[in-house]
Amino acid sequence: MLGTIFIVLAFVIAPIILLFAAINLTAGYKMLKEKAGARNWGIAASVVSLLSIPLGTALGIYGLWFLLGDEGKQFYLGGYRQQNMFNPPTPPQNWQ
Repeated sequence: MLGTIFIVLAFVIAPIILLFAAINLTAGYKMLKEKAGARNWGIAASVVSLLSIPLGTALGIYGLWFLLGDEGKQFYLGGYRQQNMFNPPTPPQNWQ
């Protein structure tokens, strides 16, 4: 009887855990590749991370602080959009 309860709980809890992991992985991939919708997925992943006490809560708060702040909006909604995050512009030729 007790074993059956654990098996049923495992089948109920496992899809929830996989859903949370998929949200975080999708957000990370979209942010890494600078794809459209990365900010929205990042906000969703930050909210999900708030449930993981204590490190996930700190990570979720920082993610929300960045993504909802001016710098995150500027980075994901405009301004930095034309420049690739991992390829900084080259300095002018007249620099010695």
